[in-house]
Amino acid sequence: MSEKELKKLLGGYLNDTCSDQEKVFLDTFFDSYGIESDLGGLSDFDYDLLKKEMMGNIKKKVRGIEGRQKKSGYSLWRPWYGIVASFLVLLGISVGFLLQTPEKIEVKQPLLLTQTSLSGQKTDIVLSDGTKIRLNSGSTLVFPDSFGNMASREVTLIGEAFFDVTPNPSKPFIINSGELVTKVLGTSFNISAYPENNLSMVTVATGEVEVTPKFDAADGVIITPNEQAVFNKDNENMQTRKVAMDRYLNWKNGIIQFEDETLGRVAEVLERWYGVHIAMENKALAECHITATYDNARLSVILKSIVYAKKNMEYTYLSEKEVLLKGSCGD
Repeated sequence: MSEKELKKLLGGYLNDTCSDQEKVFLDTFFDSYGIESDLGGLSDFDYDLLKKEMMGNIKKKVRGIEGRQKKSGYSLWRPWYGIVASFLVLLGISVGFLLQTPEKIEVKQPLLLTQTSLSGQKTDIVLSDGTKIRLNSGSTLVFPDSFGNMASREVTLIGEAFFDVTPNPSKPFIINSGELVTKVLGTSFNISAYPENNLSMVTVATGEVEVTPKFDAADGVIITPNEQAVFNKDNENMQTRKVAMDRYLNWKNGIIQFEDETLGRVAEVLERWYGVHIAMENKALAECHITATYDNARLSVILKSIVYAKKNMEYTYLSEKEVLLKGSCGD
């Protein structure tokens, strides 16, 4: 084997363009000839990287070669006996080639970032690909600092967020949120998946979204604008329905909308939005039903509105961050 041929063989391995036989030869050579002592010119990083890549493939490649040997009845290794000897002679040249090549192989692990929107806050996030996210109160997003050479753009959501995803047909955007996996190429949609709620909901504003339960990929659905996928954690059931989109997206503009919601559910939302704790004097209060819309209203305005609608109810501040609701549900 000439120096030129050897350089081509090594370069082909690193660029994943050499044949199975060539890969098996290089893998086996590394493993069999104690080559560590001959690579003094390589840094620990370069050697470990080269060794790791080769050894990561050896079992799979050898298995394929052995299978073909059994079928054909002859050995595929015989043509490489002379090459091993040549490789030993030219080892110094091949190492020099690796050190001089202008393309240095580097493995950069993405740094995972965590952004939390505390109670009473809304947080805007722009990812490295330009995707824009508005994180609702009491929610957390985990995402890489760069998607780099990843096959997909993957993040994790706890709580609620609105996504405006930058289109990239070759690199899908994937959101893990509790029991659901949401996959898109480029679209805008809302995910509400607070751990304490028994319903997780994905609502589409534009484009097309695929929503799949983690436990059953076959139960996935595809939804389009003004459609919503609802996953019930209690019975692990997924359903889709047509919805008035604004009702589920208004929160990002500071609008709270309740449509025949129980006061218990209303209290949960207000606690997240305003960073307070709302206690109730009796359990019956939690079953009162509320229908109302509030546009960037102060908490005091909302509380006054509720007790005005429910004539037998009143509220009092126990402290700056604690409210007590008293009375009954009389209209």
